[in-house]
Amino acid sequence: MPTFVEMDSRLTLSAQMEQEVGPVVLINLFTVNADEARQLLKAWAVDAAWMKQQPGFISTQLHRGIGGDTLVLGGYWTCCDRNSGWLNAHLKCSVDSQTA
Repeated sequence: MPTFVEMDSRLTLSAQMEQEVGPVVLINLFTVNADEARQLLKAWAVDAAWMKQQPGFISTQLHRGIGGDTLVLGGYWTCCDRNSGWLNAHLKCSVDSQTA
């Protein structure tokens, strides 16, 4: 089951999302068991389709190392204020539903 871990211990993602700047790149790092990778890819496809419909969305990419179980997700947005809060809630919900 994926777990959210802050990438910056001094400035939380929530605090960063309150900034009115742009464009922004949101980065998520996933380390999964080999048998969970396919489920994560399915969840990402669902999230990517949903994100494409959201205001301020530019693009998203999922990167996976060769033979590895670590994936890096990059989401590109015009600014923070258009996607504050709902992005992480939706991503977590989709990943949880795909891995449950």
